[in-house]
Amino acid sequence: MVGRIGLRKIDSANEHAEIGYWIAESQQGKGIIRKSCARLIAFAFNEYGLDRIEIKCAVENKSSQKIPEKLGFTYEATLRSAEKNLDKFHDLKLYSLLKKEWESTT
Repeated sequence: MVGRIGLRKIDSANEHAEIGYWIAESQQGKGIIRKSCARLIAFAFNEYGLDRIEIKCAVENKSSQKIPEKLGFTYEATLRSAEKNLDKFHDLKLYSLLKKEWESTT
């Protein structure tokens, strides 16, 4: 196992969810997460019936931000002190992708 990816905070009533991912440092930069996200997005829209997917990335994690940017997500906002990790709060960048946007690129 080199990492993990999944849908979180699935809101069936409003047809949206978040993608969360993590990959070992030794495996970063190989396109694994980007390709995995693309497959999960297709599944979420086509099989699970979602209309919106979000990805949140720490402001200081530039490599993680490249994933939604390369996949056509729209940057929406910076969420202040949105996540606590190792006893410190972090600001998160919020990206979203709508089903109609995904379909126009595939």
